Amino acid sequence: MAQQNPHEPKEPRSINASDMRELVERTLHEGWLNRATGERKAFIEGVRIQAVVLEGSAPRAALNIRFEAAQRPGVIFVSRFDLYEDEEPVEWREIPILLKERLEGARGLPPPEACVPDENGLVRY
Repeated sequence: MAQQNPHEPKEPRSINASDMRELVERTLHEGWLNRATGERKAFIEGVRIQAVVLEGSAPRAALNIRFEAAQRPGVIFVSRFDLYEDEEPVEWREIPILLKERLEGARGLPPPEACVPDENGLVRY
């Protein structure tokens, strides 16, 4: 039997949407750990996670991740990630990585003139 890595969040045996929300939030807030030095680094440099909100329930549950980016001061973004695909839970570990890729990849943040908030004050991204 494989041992649990003590540096990774403990995952329940049977994962549900609420558990996935908690694990994604913890990963985004705790960031990366340099095991050699014990130093933590932000999961996404220049990004502050405001909230990870569960929307709906299985099998249509999704996470809405609200965040601010240093490149767009005063703008609050929200990105949505489905938690189920074909009624099976997705791999929760991919969600923080997908957000990181959206922000740091070729797509990047929208230009300032395209950052138009919705009725809730959020820019969907």
